[in-house]
This record gives sequence, structure tokens and C-alpha cells, in this order.
Amino acid sequence: MRKLIIFQIFVIIVLMITTICGLVGCKKYKSEINKLNEQIEHVNNDLFLYKSANKELENKIKLFEDKSPKNPIDTREQRCISKDYSTAGMNNCVYKATKEWHQEINNNILLLKNNMSEEQYKLLIDSQNKWQQYEEAQRVLLNATIGIKVGSIYTNILAGVKNEIVKRRAEDLFEIYDFLTDYSVSTFFNK
Repeated sequence: MRKLIIFQIFVIIVLMITTICGLVGCKKYKSEINKLNEQIEHVNNDLFLYKSANKELENKIKLFEDKSPKNPIDTREQRCISKDYSTAGMNNCVYKATKEWHQEINNNILLLKNNMSEEQYKLLIDSQNKWQQYEEAQRVLLNATIGIKVGSIYTNILAGVKNEIVKRRAEDLFEIYDFLTDYSVSTFFNK
């Protein structure tokens, strides 16, 4: 953007000098005009390279995002947000996702229960109870800090941070299930 502004200034200067020289008949300014034209050409080249590099980077990021596996909950949340960019609309999408992550926690606990010994399951329930206390304590803290900030963006931030807490727990529980059952290994070898 800065280079574009500099380029426009150079064009205006060249036009002014050319106009003045045309009226007055200046010959000594031709070398200055040529220097300015060279500088403009360099700025144009730099701008072209900058745009090309950014486009290449954008393409790489898009390719990576397209290939990276996304959880269906995240996908539904993003689709929901893309339909309603209002603050309330985005918050509602995040609240739905948080509710789904809570359900995912329950699903993962059931998966684990079916693959754990009685002693392991007791430890899981103890861990889950402590996590629920942690989640509540975090909500109180977040409401007292981010929740008091002025500006609608903070409601989005607050909803997102709370969502991430629940999402992380669901992912952690699935990871435990994954290691406990060698789910990834068996999935890999069955392909």
C-alpha cells in the first residue's frame, strides 16, 4: 500500500514536470524525468513481486487448510458463522458448537468407559468432575475479565475462549481413547 502511494506521488510529479517543461521548454529536466521513470519502474517491479509473493503464500495457506482434517463441529460452526456475521449470529454459532463439544465430551467418556477397567473409569470420572470445576472457575474468571470489556467484539472473544476450553477437553478425552485403544494405528493399518 505504501509503495502504491509513493508510485502515485511519482506519477503526479512526473506529470507536473512534463507539463511545466512542455510550457517553458525545459531540457535540463529530462534527465530528472528519466530518473523518476526508472524509480517508478522499480517500484512497479517491487509491487508486482510483493503481490506475487503474497498470492503464492495465500495459495499455500489455502492448500494447507483444504488438506488439514477438520472436526465436523468446527466445520458446522464455520458454515454457521459464514451465514450470519452479526455479533449475535456469530455468538449463537459458537454457543451451538460449545454445546456440541459438551456432547462430544459425553460421547468420549462413553467410548472410554467401554474400553477401561473399573479402576480406570473411576479415575476418569474423578478427572471429569475436577475438569468441570475447572471449567466453571474459568467461566467465572473470563466473565469477570473479558466479560466486562466494552465493545461487542469482546462478546465474540468471550464465547470463543469458552468454546476452546470445552473443545480442548473433548479432544483430550479422544486422545486418551486413541492411545488406550491404538485407534490411529489400527485405522492406519486397515487402509
